[in-house]
Amino acid sequence: MELSSELVFKKIIEVLCKRFLISELFLNENSWDLPLTGIPFNFTGIDLVYLLFEIESALDIRFDDQYFSLYGFSTLNKIIEVIIQCVNDRN
Repeated sequence: MELSSELVFKKIIEVLCKRFLISELFLNENSWDLPLTGIPFNFTGIDLVYLLFEIESALDIRFDDQYFSLYGFSTLNKIIEVIIQCVNDRN
């Protein structure tokens, strides 16, 4: 399976808007490097787990533990990097 950054970006936006009720106004390029546990997202640890599950479901992928070292799931840009790396490692 091959995923483009654009498709991953769209799917993450979709998950954040539909499942977490995050306004697209907060999802500008300036927010993609902000910590998900801070403003404007204010995610809890449980929210991050649900986000992980929702992204896995939306993209039909599964993450191994190795992808979570060094805070690989702490910002939206890092999530995209992890997804691309995960898919590339599988191919």
